[in-house]
Amino acid sequence: MTGAPSEAARRLARAQRALRRRGLDALIVHDRSNLFYLTGFRGSLGYLLATPREASLLVDGRYIESAGESVRHCKVELFEKIAPSLEKWRRERKPRRIGFEGSIAWNSWRQFSEAMPGTEWTESGDLVLEMRTVKSASEVAAIEASGRGRPRSTSETRSAPRPTAPAPTASRSIASSLRARPLRARITSRPIGRCGGANCC
Repeated sequence: MTGAPSEAARRLARAQRALRRRGLDALIVHDRSNLFYLTGFRGSLGYLLATPREASLLVDGRYIESAGESVRHCKVELFEKIAPSLEKWRRERKPRRIGFEGSIAWNSWRQFSEAMPGTEWTESGDLVLEMRTVKSASEVAAIEASGRGRPRSTSETRSAPRPTAPAPTASRSIASSLRARPLRARITSRPIGRCGGANCC
């Protein structure tokens, strides 16, 4: 990688320093928003395998070309089935303590644990979340830029252009349609949100 590091590269470097502080050998990131935060990858499926010294982004065949072009601060690798890729990664790096996101689905967690038996797993979802609460100067500038040109007050929002069709006309049209086609509905007096069982609602 040449030139100044990207925002995602700086974030990943911070995450890797956090791994050292927590005594973790690696971190597996699967959440899409966290993946984008650390890598810039926008695909629907991917895995970031990060150690304090290196990081690999695993993607399937749909994204291997685009990810290889857009993600330059970590290695991009193709996977067909995640379990064999995790097994290979474990054999090469031999991590003992691995952080993972507690928000992952159960089937993903089972794949992780079966592919890497004997590993000590530590819930570390807060590691990235804590980072995301602290904004860099460039992030603050981007947030400020995105807000330019938007209404800044409730009064300005209320003055924004609205549909020109008068509401009474729409109401009369709906009422006329209902009279022409009687509506059959089941009415219940039970409070909403307090279901009474199989015959309720």
